Amino acid sequence: MIKLTRSSAIFFACCALAALSYASPLQQWKKRPMSRFGRVQPQRLQKLPIVLQKLIQNSNRLDYVGEREVKVKVRAVFTTHIEDVTRQGSKTRIDFPSDSPFAGQILLNVDGKRLHYFPKNGVIRIMPGFKDDILTGLLRHPKALLANQVQVQNGGRVAGIPVDRVDLYDRQHRLRQELWIDPRNGALLGRAGFAPNGMALASFQFLSINYHPHIAPNAFELPKGAKVFNPNNRIINLAKRLKLAPFRIPDQKGIQLLNCRKIVLKGQPVLMEIYNGPQGRISYFEVNTVLSGTGNGPDEGGVHSAKRIMGQETIFLVGRYPVKRLQDLLQTVRRI
Repeated sequence: MIKLTRSSAIFFACCALAALSYASPLQQWKKRPMSRFGRVQPQRLQKLPIVLQKLIQNSNRLDYVGEREVKVKVRAVFTTHIEDVTRQGSKTRIDFPSDSPFAGQILLNVDGKRLHYFPKNGVIRIMPGFKDDILTGLLRHPKALLANQVQVQNGGRVAGIPVDRVDLYDRQHRLRQELWIDPRNGALLGRAGFAPNGMALASFQFLSINYHPHIAPNAFELPKGAKVFNPNNRIINLAKRLKLAPFRIPDQKGIQLLNCRKIVLKGQPVLMEIYNGPQGRISYFEVNTVLSGTGNGPDEGGVHSAKRIMGQETIFLVGRYPVKRLQDLLQTVRRI
């Protein structure tokens, strides 16, 4: 058995923690941009089953209001909640019933941004937009779709509507997603995601849906007086508590700070910052110690890492980017 130094243990723990987010189909579903599908030639799209063509072609054309049940696996236990969904073309709004633990929160997907309103403190968090109902995992790997890794069958009824069920498989022919699609208009009425070992991860299904709703003109506005969350203030406060310098990657083209939080790895408090970039997530880890080694971490499914020493602190970046790109980003890190 190889005995790791404490520095190496912290480094590999950072890499492993970041890699989990890149490996999870659920994360891809919720967070990843879906622009890649536009690179596929239209004539190649015609080779897809008609129901998938409708799903893609009508992604920004549907209007509806509906209620759906969402199940997510958290620490080996499924949790269930209800969402009230309003959709108008490319815009989406999600509300929660009054008896929900998320009651009062509002999620908007408008103008390429995702706005999350928290009523408790009247704060709005801004994140990169995502197509709430169009599977980003479906659109990230169009070549797989064109390689006959799709099966279509009768899906019964969802919300009282006859649907087709589309099963999506990976290159090892393992079932990764099930989609329930209204074949008349391409509306996605249900979805289930699976891990490589076949374990269910998350799902949703509409309980009711109205394709001809009356949508109020202000449906995609948030309460007046709400304040936009300033991530810099949170970094400063967290860094102060952890006795760290408040460093971050500055705002730049294609790179956006999503969130930050405190984690503990191998007994060491760590400031973790999450960024969104053109090739997906970038995880930032800052520790109050100088860690030895090059910091060029292992390639785990395309996930790389890079390290920079700043004073008495060590900063790691981990993501699906070439090491050189991560190193270049590290050189832009500045104190707030």
